[in-house]
Amino acid sequence: MLFSKAFAGCLAMAARSSANDNSFNKGVNLIEQRELMFQNSEEPFAQSIIGGEEIIPGSRPYLVVVQGNRFCAGSLISPHAVMTTAHCVTDNKNWYPVKYVEFHRHSFLSDDGVKRIYINNTNQCDGDVVYHPEFNDTTFENDVAIIFLNTAITDIIPIKLNEEPNVPVSGAPLDVAGWGRTDLDNPANSPVPHAASVDYLTNEECTKRPYRWREEQIRVSMMCAFADGKDTCNGDGGGPLVMGKPESTGGGPSGNPPVQVGIVSWGRGCANNKFPGVYTRVSEVSDWVKSAVCARSGELCKSSKTGKNSKNIKVYSTCVKVPTEAPTEFATHEPTVTAMPTTPVPTYMPTTSWPSWMPISEAPTHRAKAEKLNSILD
Repeated sequence: MLFSKAFAGCLAMAARSSANDNSFNKGVNLIEQRELMFQNSEEPFAQSIIGGEEIIPGSRPYLVVVQGNRFCAGSLISPHAVMTTAHCVTDNKNWYPVKYVEFHRHSFLSDDGVKRIYINNTNQCDGDVVYHPEFNDTTFENDVAIIFLNTAITDIIPIKLNEEPNVPVSGAPLDVAGWGRTDLDNPANSPVPHAASVDYLTNEECTKRPYRWREEQIRVSMMCAFADGKDTCNGDGGGPLVMGKPESTGGGPSGNPPVQVGIVSWGRGCANNKFPGVYTRVSEVSDWVKSAVCARSGELCKSSKTGKNSKNIKVYSTCVKVPTEAPTEFATHEPTVTAMPTTPVPTYMPTTSWPSWMPISEAPTHRAKAEKLNSILD
């Protein structure tokens, strides 16, 4: 079964596990909500990255929490920009509002030292979102989005983006980290991030035995990575796949600083030895990413090797302030848009007001479309 690696409706899942107790929805504080997230499991503190280990606090300062209708990760790529996957914010038809992003987050059971920036919240609008205009939510091509911040992050060094099409080389060790789930049968996310080392596979290697991906499934904008018994899972979507030593102190082999080569995107199951994890290839989308950041904040404008950076990309505000008075009951359906153009696919947030609360229902997980695609290809 193919699936994106966002975690849809994590707080909603916790709400249902509390036997529809409305007190959870109306007044439980953030710490209590997070504790509920990890109580619906025999192993509530299960590892997120399968086969990984808990990371040292502060060792990957560029790792970002992306919280909204979908729980995802992201990476700080400039003082005003966080990169994540498009499937964390849209399905090409509907937007999944990003409520906030968090920096310096380690444990979800403590807010100590955490910096939160609200992107779409009641009377707190401090950012915008744009996704790749050629994102396809069925094939997951060009699965990348940018969250723009009005407030600069000045105490974290942004991670560098890979622009070299021949990097990494086959077998290169890569680092991946996140707060995702252990497996699809366990609804608990990890309260602390874990990381694992996986090896890069060329697209040709990824579509040959013993692996079972087909050439038509692994597109140019994608890349594969694999290690026996190690993989990302739900909730890790949008997180960085990094070459070089990820820790903030020191560099990788030969002193190389960490460079982001991929973005956690999709796969079949978690740690399935026949199907390597699939990531967005950063070198294939870096021109668009840098053009978008350049247009919005004036950053990353001179670093494109192809000279395709442009200030002609339109970025629309995703946050429309809503009344400060909270509704008495949570909605049981996804917020809808009053009008969506049919062509081209919009790369901006509709101007309808989004509720500042989390809907109880889970956002779509792309499984239906992915299963249809898989049935055709099998």
